[in-house]
Amino acid sequence: MNKSISYGISVFLLAVLAYLAFLTNGYAKDYDQQLRAKANQHMIDKKIKKYLVNAGKEATSMMTAPMDMMTKTLDKISGKKGKNHAAKNAGGSDGTAAVDYGSKVRNTTIYFMIVLVVLLLTYFVFSKNVYIVTVLIASIIAWYIGVFTPIMTMEVWKELPVFGHTTFIFQSRGIWSTMEHLWDHAHYVVAIMVIIFSVLIPIVKTLALFVAVAKKTDAGIIEKIGKWSMADVFVMAILLATMSLNTEDMTTANIHMAIYFFAAYVVLSMIGSGIVDKEYGVHTQHA
Repeated sequence: MNKSISYGISVFLLAVLAYLAFLTNGYAKDYDQQLRAKANQHMIDKKIKKYLVNAGKEATSMMTAPMDMMTKTLDKISGKKGKNHAAKNAGGSDGTAAVDYGSKVRNTTIYFMIVLVVLLLTYFVFSKNVYIVTVLIASIIAWYIGVFTPIMTMEVWKELPVFGHTTFIFQSRGIWSTMEHLWDHAHYVVAIMVIIFSVLIPIVKTLALFVAVAKKTDAGIIEKIGKWSMADVFVMAILLATMSLNTEDMTTANIHMAIYFFAAYVVLSMIGSGIVDKEYGVHTQHA
């Protein structure tokens, strides 16, 4: 295929991937805020406060019941119907319909993966250099969403007799926010491991692959990093296992779409490394 056409298709596919990633990131953050707000409504302290307020209102109403009955009687006589009641109930408690950001995140993720499959199929029409660069840029896009977008939420809850569904703990974590949480709680060793294997090594490895393509020669650092190529997956498994520990009837842990973006980064990185090793690797040079 003509190089100019290859570059045009590559830029177009990458632009679409970047746009879908941008949408996914925005929807994921909105979805996270939606889940936080929902959990916040059921937090134990809010339940207790609401119960006390209602108890106070009931006590006050008992004291003012005779006056209320007299007021209602006068309202009926004067024909007042409470015209604002219907307006208050229209469109929900805040007058707006709830947006299902979860579905939006799923849809944009599916579209992202479809475009990614199309990009991978360009292997049969692109030159190797154009293909490798395209795959590496796509891996960076997927890596960014996988690292900086919430990857799991966990809620500890219980159905209580008086309060109903009551939330005791709600946490939303991504790779980067987990690292910050570990660091803030003085778990420095684990935080450093996370940032090394999930942030630094992927960046260095991708940059080394770009250098290898630009110079059309093997970058020695790739071979050294290669032995750690599955460490990011191992760290991800540890994080997911840690965040979902003690999952019982009163604990709900949900994995979000960012996990698929991180998995896509791993696959794309492996493809890029394999092609670079095949085209410019040490064994190729000596052949």
